[in-house]
Amino acid sequence: MANAKFVKTAAAVALGASVVTTAVAPGAASAATTYKIKDGKLYKNGKIAKGYVVYKGKLYKNGKLNKGYAKVGTGSKMKLYFNSSLKKGFKTANNKTLLFKDGSLFPGFKQAGADERLYENGKLAAGWEVYTDAEGVKFLYNKGYLYKNLKTATRGGVTNLFENGVLAEGTKLFKDTLYTDGVVDTKAQLFEDTLFVNGKKSVGQEFFSDLLYVDGKLPTEVTKADKDSKYYGTDGKLFTGEATVNGEKVEIKDGEIVEDLSIKTIEALSASQIKINFTKAVDKNTIADADFTVNSLDNSAVTFKGELAEDGKSYTLEAVTGKFDGRYDVKVAADSIKSADGKNIQAYSTTISVSDKTAAAIAAVTPDVSGTKATIKFTEQLSKLGTVSVNGVATSVTLADDKKSAEITGLESGKEYKIDVVGAVDLAGNVSNPLTASVSTGKDEVAPSGTVAVKDTTLTLTFSEELKAAPTVTVGGEPATAVKDATDPKVYTVDATTVLSKDNSAFKNDVPVLVSGITDLAGNTAKNIETKVNLTKDATAPTAEVVSFKKEAATGKLVVKFSEAISAVDASKLSLQVKTAEGVLVTLAPEDYTIAAQLGHDVNKNGTVETGAEKDRYAEITLTDVNNKFSKDSQLVDGAYTFTFAEGAFTDKGAVKNKEAKFTVEPKADSEATGAKVTYTATASTTDNNQFTVVYTEDMTTSALDAKNYTIAGQALPAGTDLTFLNNKKTVLVTLPAGSIDVDGARVVIAKDVTSTKGNTISKDQTTQTVDFKETVAPKLDKVTVNSDTQATATFSEKLAANASITGVKAFANGVELAGATFALTDGAVVITSSTNKIPAGATVTLKFEDTNLADANGNKVANN
Repeated sequence: MANAKFVKTAAAVALGASVVTTAVAPGAASAATTYKIKDGKLYKNGKIAKGYVVYKGKLYKNGKLNKGYAKVGTGSKMKLYFNSSLKKGFKTANNKTLLFKDGSLFPGFKQAGADERLYENGKLAAGWEVYTDAEGVKFLYNKGYLYKNLKTATRGGVTNLFENGVLAEGTKLFKDTLYTDGVVDTKAQLFEDTLFVNGKKSVGQEFFSDLLYVDGKLPTEVTKADKDSKYYGTDGKLFTGEATVNGEKVEIKDGEIVEDLSIKTIEALSASQIKINFTKAVDKNTIADADFTVNSLDNSAVTFKGELAEDGKSYTLEAVTGKFDGRYDVKVAADSIKSADGKNIQAYSTTISVSDKTAAAIAAVTPDVSGTKATIKFTEQLSKLGTVSVNGVATSVTLADDKKSAEITGLESGKEYKIDVVGAVDLAGNVSNPLTASVSTGKDEVAPSGTVAVKDTTLTLTFSEELKAAPTVTVGGEPATAVKDATDPKVYTVDATTVLSKDNSAFKNDVPVLVSGITDLAGNTAKNIETKVNLTKDATAPTAEVVSFKKEAATGKLVVKFSEAISAVDASKLSLQVKTAEGVLVTLAPEDYTIAAQLGHDVNKNGTVETGAEKDRYAEITLTDVNNKFSKDSQLVDGAYTFTFAEGAFTDKGAVKNKEAKFTVEPKADSEATGAKVTYTATASTTDNNQFTVVYTEDMTTSALDAKNYTIAGQALPAGTDLTFLNNKKTVLVTLPAGSIDVDGARVVIAKDVTSTKGNTISKDQTTQTVDFKETVAPKLDKVTVNSDTQATATFSEKLAANASITGVKAFANGVELAGATFALTDGAVVITSSTNKIPAGATVTLKFEDTNLADANGNKVANN
């Protein structure tokens, strides 16, 4: 249906009330009919004209001029009269279903009732109609009335969205299509976190504002883009980090898989641990402690040993002597370590700062295979274990040599135990808040399992758990030795070189391997492992890189690590060049210095040169200044020392020589800083377990008496704590409510937001204060058991301390006092004896305490009842 366009008039805007009339056919004058007006009335053939008759432009009803509205005629000839004349202007009729103008049905389209209705040829428009007014505004009508809900309509190939009969304002989603101001929005845009293109949710991959979208949404996982083959994260941006691609974990940087091995990050975990994270898994046979140079810039040198994570993605340096504190230069030489897929590591150098402010926590409590012991493992090394309690009872436990674990003995298999550690202190002096863990004991009855892997002529045996002893191995029917890995007790290596060398073979395939005697620490024995491997002679030339260079008076020791085991080092093929820190190149003749070389190195810095394969991968090269060319005051001068390893300087087990290489070492200087204000000490009372004192270096304001300015083990002081100055304004006596301390042990006491009378506050150099608190929970009567008519036993929530003369206790049987009863302690329980007044059969015995001297081992007395 076509739209009629015309200018809206005032009458069209506000039509009068609809007229309800009955359509009639008016009489008409003809040759056979005579109409005559007489006395103001209309006569037809001499009689009053019946019904409606239009005569000389006037409407008569039953001979009289019509009064009110009347609709006469039918179809398009229908007329509307008011009184006797055609109704002037616009007027609706028949419940607003008809629209007249000047008494005739209005031709074409016309809106009425504030655009609420649309008429076509004087009648409400039928069906759906999109109407555009003279101002270009579109309206949607259904059966002549403005449609109130959301609805689309298409006219002339254009689809619009209407709301309340007009084009919908703003951006709206309707039936999977996006509209803006009622028109399909074809531009790419985000709507409610979904990407739309050409009005529809995008399908497949699309980029918008440099972000990747998949089916209209940000990716739900790391996704490779078809456009540039790069990887994008769940934020739609180029991804950096670890992700799983084709079932394998890979490192991705700026959207691209990292092919080369490099160090991703170095993080200080604690004063005893530095963790080095790699971009991909490392071959554990190519990494050792000596690969890392860690030099203190703040006179806090540390010797360490390292451990490679099971996934090969990180290596943790654990302090052996000293602690990590301050700044450190960390270096790794290029090609010193290989990834699991054979990529050499890139050179790396950075400076890190270590300031451990986090206390140790319990990492795990693990029962042994017998179920009678358990080992507490901490997240870092401790300088002090503190107090260990098992099910609330303090137990004698000693910190292990590794400073990270402690063994609890005397447990029973098949039971649950609660472990409390109070007062643990790490190497940086951080005191842990009370630590709690639980452990269930049980016996290991599962046999170990294992796998065999081979590289060249080296077999690697990996087991599911530690073995009681090295397994028995044969390769090609010949006995071979399984050597336990220095860092992973579940791993053994086997050198099968002789299988090829005995008949000078370059390779052998399907060589049988038998591994037997596989028994775990619990005595569970696994089935033998039988497999076949392919052995290949190593023909790759060895490489080397510098691990460290330490100046020792007028000599220097250079530690070098090789890419594989070395059979010999020829010191005559090593030469030196020195450039001082001032940039002066020192002229050197062969006789000015000596270089000596020796295979082996104390890799894990335990004071012993490692044996076997690890030893053969290192050499210590000693440089001596013979003619004082590059030393001053019996010390090597600062500067760059460049060592040249000529071809043939070292040879691997396969008699392959190295290619020429140069290495330069540049030492650096140290620095430090200081500062101080008010400090304090905290000490437990020797006379009252509920009290401790805080002594400041200056007189304090009343802020030092505000309980909210103190914490114990990270917790606010309990409600009811009393604080008062003692003797002077430097000493604060703190009295805790009875029962505040539930387990013996040291706890950190911290004062904050306190001010001295001079206006000074707590120094940034304030040291951690620990107070050895004793448990202050008073024993409670548990139950009284009647043993006989003369004796009963009272047990308490904990064992009572020995007491030769008990006072402040009375016994009652069914509420009647057992006069003359005596009380004695036996194994921490009170035995009541009443020989004079017998205890009736079935009686209930109760005790009354009034200022009794019964107490636990810490002196906490039983309360009055």
